[in-house]
Amino acid sequence: MKQWVILFSISVVLFFQATAKKEINILFIGNSYTYRNHMPKIFEKLAKLNGKSLHVYTNTKGMTSFYRHSKRQNLYKAIAWKKWDYVILQGSSRDMIKDSVTFKTKTIPGLEKLIGAVNSNSKQTKILFFMTWAYKKGYGEKSYFEMTKNVKNGYEFLSTNYNIPVVPVGLAWKEVRVTEKKSKLYHRDGAHPSLQGSYLVASCFYVSIFKERIKKHLNLFDRSIQRKIGKTSFATVKSYKFSPLNFEKENL
Repeated sequence: MKQWVILFSISVVLFFQATAKKEINILFIGNSYTYRNHMPKIFEKLAKLNGKSLHVYTNTKGMTSFYRHSKRQNLYKAIAWKKWDYVILQGSSRDMIKDSVTFKTKTIPGLEKLIGAVNSNSKQTKILFFMTWAYKKGYGEKSYFEMTKNVKNGYEFLSTNYNIPVVPVGLAWKEVRVTEKKSKLYHRDGAHPSLQGSYLVASCFYVSIFKERIKKHLNLFDRSIQRKIGKTSFATVKSYKFSPLNFEKENL
């Protein structure tokens, strides 16, 4: 009888362990494009609203490129703190439009240090590149659309070389900006995200990590714009060759 009770208890424990939701640990590494409007917290709340179990952490510093991130010692401590399920890498939009010498001698070596640190901590961690957006009026002699193309090409180059998928925030941003005239994605400085912009970022990461549509939205601003952002995020991530939804298929 005692053996039966013990076996039954073990079976119950194993059943609940097998059916319990896996808690995902995610680390966002970035600058003000990541931390403005507490975007990681918006992402976490959005995911929990849609029934996901996760913890989201950040290690951010304003005005920081991949190269400058690679010089921050507290960042390496954050990477080593947990066996992360996902680590998000976000540099400066200007990383992708710098001259080739700077890109090769600073951006690439800095990024390789970050990737190496994540892989050394855990081979199971999935790294995602955060494709940022172009400035509202472009940069220097580059128009908004030219800068968008440069940022896109830069992240696709990194994706191809390091075998890491890209979350195409900048492409979803462009689509919403062009098709939804009521949207206001930018802060008044024309570079940083407004609350709507940060919600778009969170939406793209939700779709990329959980590989599904957003069914429930947070009540943060005009619900019709939130739904538009959610639909556009899903469509963009789903159709983008280098996104997490398609990347694994391409690399089987």
